[in-house]
Amino acid sequence: MEQYSIMYRLIKDFEYEIIDTEDKNLNKLYESSAKYYQLPGITIRTYQLLGNFTLYLLGNLDENKQWKEDVRLQYLKTYLKKCISDDKYCNVKTFLSFIRFSLHLSNLPSCKCFANCNYEMDDGNKELNLEYQLQAIHNSYNTIELNKDYDCNSILEVIVASLFDIFEKGYKIKKCRSCDKFFVARKSETFCPYISPYDNTMSCLQYSRKTSSSEKRKNNPIQNQYNKVCNLLRKRINDAENFHYKDKDKIKKCEQDLEDFQIEYVKNKKIQYKNGEISRDEFLTFLLDKEIYFKNQKKEEKKNGSKRTDKK
Repeated sequence: MEQYSIMYRLIKDFEYEIIDTEDKNLNKLYESSAKYYQLPGITIRTYQLLGNFTLYLLGNLDENKQWKEDVRLQYLKTYLKKCISDDKYCNVKTFLSFIRFSLHLSNLPSCKCFANCNYEMDDGNKELNLEYQLQAIHNSYNTIELNKDYDCNSILEVIVASLFDIFEKGYKIKKCRSCDKFFVARKSETFCPYISPYDNTMSCLQYSRKTSSSEKRKNNPIQNQYNKVCNLLRKRINDAENFHYKDKDKIKKCEQDLEDFQIEYVKNKKIQYKNGEISRDEFLTFLLDKEIYFKNQKKEEKKNGSKRTDKK
């Protein structure tokens, strides 16, 4: 396979990113990541927010067989999950130590930093006057933009360069509580600036601000399914208590089932989901499986109960 160099460029004070490469597959991936983060009614730009491309790649590693088998890329994915579960990993010192001792990269990809400074000289002779130049630059301060070019030889180096700049700016990496997308948190956000799965006219962040807590819970499939399983178990307890004779053993077992389920949900699955160890779909599958299990258990109890009645 022919190898192409990749120019990973950061523009507008390193807040936005773009790639420049002849690798057609990589260009397609960049376009896919742009669509992945696109909000409705917004034209897809040639540049994206810092970190978008990298987090898209790390989130979809397993879809590419070659990348899936690349140990170092998988290590970076593990590091990403660590960043989500504990933001103490989101710093330059820890990251540079990680790429050196775990990825065995002695340096970041080579890069060039430069400023775009557009200021006008009224008189060509004044270009020789340093004092005048400095004053002209100062007067144009608000229009100066810092850019940076990383010369990369692999997708690994692109990801490393991007993560380094994210951490250098003091940003954190999080997983959106609404849509499950990875995103760069510039403040203390818990919701991303990308399209909401519950309202395609606004972002998850906008939706979270607009919607009341009760409405958010109502539209949260995980919370809904959790409540469904809890209500199913509570009904079993209530049925056992209201039976013509109280089956204390059954009541105790139903109460224990409810307690065990709630503990597993709160202390296990919910933490795994928050840390990015399981996806929203995997979390929902766990809850759906629990519902089916307890429903089947109830059917079995009814079946066994009817047999005892027949014998009598």
